[in-house]
Amino acid sequence: CRCCCRRASLRKGCACRRLFKQLSSFAVVRGVQGILTLNHKVTLDVLSRNVWGSRGWVPNGLARKSSQGMSDRLDAAQQEVHLAFRRFFRELSFWERHWILFRVMHPLQQLQCIDTSMSSMKRAKLVVDALLGSLVISALFFSATKSVMTPSSPEECIDNKAGFARFVVMGMLSAIFVRLPIGVVMYLHLRSFVDEQQRGTNTSSWRKCFWCCTDAWFWLFGTAYSSCFVFYLTLFSSNMHRAEEWKWCVTFISALCKFLVVSPLLTSTGLLLLIELRLFRQPDFPLRGDDELGISFEEEPWTHPKVV
Repeated sequence: CRCCCRRASLRKGCACRRLFKQLSSFAVVRGVQGILTLNHKVTLDVLSRNVWGSRGWVPNGLARKSSQGMSDRLDAAQQEVHLAFRRFFRELSFWERHWILFRVMHPLQQLQCIDTSMSSMKRAKLVVDALLGSLVISALFFSATKSVMTPSSPEECIDNKAGFARFVVMGMLSAIFVRLPIGVVMYLHLRSFVDEQQRGTNTSSWRKCFWCCTDAWFWLFGTAYSSCFVFYLTLFSSNMHRAEEWKWCVTFISALCKFLVVSPLLTSTGLLLLIELRLFRQPDFPLRGDDELGISFEEEPWTHPKVV
């Protein structure tokens, strides 16, 4: 029995170490890719699929064959991977690394980068729809709980003792709930490279027709979706008592802060903590690199300053 318990504990320990190494390697890759993203304006996913990622180097990225401009951009990023690794771990401080990760994870920064799976206009549309959807959910919650009085209500019925934190949490939670349908829509409209002979000689024309139909459906449905939400929010705000407009302002600011501050801040902080734990357990990691990631540095022989 003791042997079985020891084996089980060893297996759990090995599983935890493997999990930590995978997570820390992912965080390391994201940090290095962050410098490349800021320099070459391509998304993290494009770098992972075509240049370098958690599985090491990507020898034959399909995005290189899409255009000469993209190929030159990815080739330049590939040549700077080692330099970006050295800069991220040897030259930058704790707060500078945190700032780079925060910028890379910020949705507005991601919209400025090239992504071969979805255009920037579509991604910007989904960000706006996510914000509008969170506000609609908050407005529905206000209406269901009768937390906001109408203009015809007497001022004696207004509850001015409502907690400020309640509306902050409401805005945060509504922003989280709306991510699921937006994520499904994004997944359905992601593009990928297709084999030219998938459908014979008509593969190119069939795929272009399919993409045109999906784009038309995306913009028609998306425009109607956003218009309905804006119309509902306009009616809701116009039917609100003036003395309680601060509740809606707090909820709106909370939902906005969740998208622009809280989400990228939490993500970047989590990645940075994993990186710091990796550095704490392996202090020589910035000098040696990681063979599994394809990053390795030869140890330079130490020479005394007086030796010429």
